[in-house]
Amino acid sequence: MTEESIITLFKKEIEKPDFSKKAGINRQQLYNYRNRTTKIGLMIEILYKIDAIKITENSI
Repeated sequence: MTEESIITLFKKEIEKPDFSKKAGINRQQLYNYRNRTTKIGLMIEILYKIDAIKITENSI
């Protein structure tokens, strides 16, 4: 995934009504994620936690 696709997916997921429950965050954190810059690593961690993405081993 590219950085842009991660950001797009995060913004899409954060608008879902059950996001804060799935991510285990409170209202203040939800506000911050929606309105402030969030680091890409944190976005990936949260997307993984809510099962929006899966991380697999890439064997070459």
